[in-house]
Amino acid sequence: MKEEVVVNRDFPHYYPKFENPIYTLKKQRDELKNELLLRIRFGNFSELYPLISHLNLTQDEREEIVLNWFIDGNLNLCDAYGEALKNNDLEAIKRIDTFYSKEAMRR
Repeated sequence: MKEEVVVNRDFPHYYPKFENPIYTLKKQRDELKNELLLRIRFGNFSELYPLISHLNLTQDEREEIVLNWFIDGNLNLCDAYGEALKNNDLEAIKRIDTFYSKEAMRR
């Protein structure tokens, strides 16, 4: 009596997925940057300096953020942070953050 032999031609599931660690790190950083940019663009933050201090934004990205604030009607953000963000003046952004945090504590 002959016995049937079953041959599995699929890839085994126990092999780990090999990826370049430099590629995965860059991918994670890009995802984090995109998430931070979305939060900044929609004004979903209490302080701008911690979000922007580690990002290297281009002039076009900074102008796009301010334009997005203007279009969405966040005129308070445009007035307060607009020029400082366009000029990439981190010290001015830090001063504005401290001013707004003091104003929030007074209320």
